[in-house]
Amino acid sequence: MTRDEMLTYCLAKPGAWPDQPWEGDEVVKVGSRIFAFLGSPDGEARVGVKCGPSREAADEWLHRFPDDARPSPTSAGPAGTRCGSTAASRTTS
Repeated sequence: MTRDEMLTYCLAKPGAWPDQPWEGDEVVKVGSRIFAFLGSPDGEARVGVKCGPSREAADEWLHRFPDDARPSPTSAGPAGTRCGSTAASRTTS
């Protein structure tokens, strides 16, 4: 899946809209809540998503998909429940 395909997929969700709350970083929101972190359009094809309500829930995703998921670079506080992946650049079924 390419970055553009991932963005299109995210924006197809009801109420979804793109935003750039930080210079150069694109996210997709529903209402005021971010649900997908896409990073820079010029950067590596990746997506960061919220993986659960707790660090333990996010760690389970990391454990289940060790080749495709990794902690998000900004993993402090509530952001620590995000998992980032470079899988957006791979073909998915």
